[in-house]
Amino acid sequence: MHDLDEHIWGDAPGTSDSNGIGLLQGNLRTHVLLAACQKDESAKEMDNRGRFTSALLALLEKPDELKMLTYSNILNRIDRTLLIDQNPQVEGLNRDRKLFTCDVPRDFYPVSLQGNTYVTEAGTLDGVLLDSEFTVYESLDAFLDLRPLGTLVPVANRVTSRQSIMKPQGAQIPLPKPGIVVQRRAASGQALHIRTTFKVASLPEESQNVMQKMQRQNVIVLVQSTERAEVEVTLHDDRILFNILDRFARAVGLTRVYHDCPADTIPYNIFHAGSRFFWNLRRTHAHPLSRDVQIEFRALKVSTEENGIQVLEAVGDNLIDDHGVIRIPFSATTQYGIKLTNQSKWNLFPAVFYFNMADWSVTTYYHAGTSGPFTPDIPLRQNGGTLTIGYGSGGFDPFTYAAIDEKQMVGMGHLKIFLSTRPAELQDIAQRSPFLGVRESFRMPPPILNTWSSLQFPVVLRA
Repeated sequence: MHDLDEHIWGDAPGTSDSNGIGLLQGNLRTHVLLAACQKDESAKEMDNRGRFTSALLALLEKPDELKMLTYSNILNRIDRTLLIDQNPQVEGLNRDRKLFTCDVPRDFYPVSLQGNTYVTEAGTLDGVLLDSEFTVYESLDAFLDLRPLGTLVPVANRVTSRQSIMKPQGAQIPLPKPGIVVQRRAASGQALHIRTTFKVASLPEESQNVMQKMQRQNVIVLVQSTERAEVEVTLHDDRILFNILDRFARAVGLTRVYHDCPADTIPYNIFHAGSRFFWNLRRTHAHPLSRDVQIEFRALKVSTEENGIQVLEAVGDNLIDDHGVIRIPFSATTQYGIKLTNQSKWNLFPAVFYFNMADWSVTTYYHAGTSGPFTPDIPLRQNGGTLTIGYGSGGFDPFTYAAIDEKQMVGMGHLKIFLSTRPAELQDIAQRSPFLGVRESFRMPPPILNTWSSLQFPVVLRA
């Protein structure tokens, strides 16, 4: 049974960048941790059994609760009355997997009708924009059975970082108990801006229909100038090529996506993944808290402690230069890690991703755990708190940067760090390269600022 989880080990998105192998013990990339309490709490017992264990087993004994049950949702569905003075946590890259299948459900958000107002637990950090549209369902079962109740749209000036007030398109939608919403149409600001070197009317009728569908759904926007475009699409020998228009990428010599695809049919999945890639890459939220977080990016080496256990430690200088650029050689063996130091007055929940411009993959380097309705563990504490990623106690793998193949001489991507003052569900940002498919004492606490910000660093790779 040693290879039971082997399909998960290799399931992380990305191609030319990967996570260092080895040191699999305690690895939050391959396993999900269900903790009965925070790290500074004690797990309570009842009748010679842990309270959390009792609550978990009681949930698992209810067949109706198991449908679509994910690791994260366990904390929303267990009996909270059993968990006095302890706050369970869930950590791990695959925490949104269903317990008894390998499927990953699509993103959905809770919605409730409060008076005449629809309140959705999703905001700008989750990608909610004014002209996006959401389908509302009374439950997950209704979503699976394709039984929608109607469409909701955000209300102007009522969208915060983590919550949105919405209104129905048309008549009032009955919602006697909380339901869920799923995005049905992206906002225009999320569309991929492309320029084509050919006339769309010259394409086969099927391909023209796909292009029109993508424009209606705000997957793409056709523009005339390269200054406004993010990608230039061209045809060559019956293949579709994707020219990179990112100025920094072109300046270091990366001018084209490393893959192409057949021209006989327009690949919807590639353009859809491209729109997600560039939207998540370009979106930001100006806030001064990002100025108070220091980032160190260093190489790692294996050292042996006195007890004989091998650990990784950071060595050498910070590889982020004075211009905020990381310049490193391709290597399948050199491992790297990150250290975050929080000098702000806010506790922070980071999420770290690598956006690979060469193949449009997005790899998760770190994501804070979740606690559902319970009080969360804080990964990056205020006033000097630190978090190491890839080494130390962070729980996630180190990362390496290998060339896609022996012909690749230059690579470039963006290391992007989201910082939120509350736990944020951002795992959906990660994706495999879409081109692989063409061939994933009680005192009142101080108020918590509900905002977010981000930091971004170009990563330049050379052979």
